[in-house]
Amino acid sequence: LQLMKVGDRVYIETEYGSYVYEVYETAIFSIYDYEYVMNYDKEEKLTLYTCHPRGTAFRTERFGVFCKKISGPEWIDLSADTEKEDS
Repeated sequence: LQLMKVGDRVYIETEYGSYVYEVYETAIFSIYDYEYVMNYDKEEKLTLYTCHPRGTAFRTERFGVFCKKISGPEWIDLSADTEKEDS
């Protein structure tokens, strides 16, 4: 994971279809920095992360790879329908 760089592509096969993502950023961040692992916007993204630094017993950081969706099936947002039913 730590060898990935901006512009690399990630290919994922699921029962829903094939997805392609492209790396747009990598970062090293604290295990307490949830900003990197929580996606609060509506854009479909893929976040991959692992313990950092490699080869140490106590890892207080994470290495993250952040990807934007290039292609694949669209997700259907059902939350809008649920909100209407609750009204």
